[in-house]
Amino acid sequence: TEAFSCIDKFNIKLFPSMISMRVTVESNTISFNSLFINNRRKLNEKYKLVYQRVFEVIMKEDFDQVTRSISEIDEKSINSKDEIQIKNDLNNKIEKLIKYCKNEAKFLNVNRTLTENEIIKENREKQIQLIEINVEKLKKVINYEIIIKFLNENIKQLLINCENEIGTILFEQTFKQIQN
Repeated sequence: TEAFSCIDKFNIKLFPSMISMRVTVESNTISFNSLFINNRRKLNEKYKLVYQRVFEVIMKEDFDQVTRSISEIDEKSINSKDEIQIKNDLNNKIEKLIKYCKNEAKFLNVNRTLTENEIIKENREKQIQLIEINVEKLKKVINYEIIIKFLNENIKQLLINCENEIGTILFEQTFKQIQN
């Protein structure tokens, strides 16, 4: 409709009485320009909802849904401000998740022995399960090309190395606990 909007001006100047080049909708004559503006407004509203959904699922660390939501965005129509915001949010969320996993592994009941009461053992098992869940999230991100293209090189490298680093930290923590 954008390309046809120039016909409106042409028709009005050369053929003021010719209405056939205009579209009639519900007995109202609408110019191509107004159709273009209306379609653009609807498209902008749709993308606003998509961007909002992308930001929400990033905060929830639902990277499966992040991928689906981002794929709904037309690359030709992506707003540069929103693209920058998506990149920043993804980089920050993934970096925080990596740091969280590493810190949880480092401080995994460091000062406790394996022979302490069952509550501590249960807490330790829950901590390890939570670390495993978050590491699985991070491993999935590596396979999502649509997310990877939004990440800066530093975060990509952290992401690639995080599973091994967290595994090493957990091994060292377990070894320390066995020695105590």
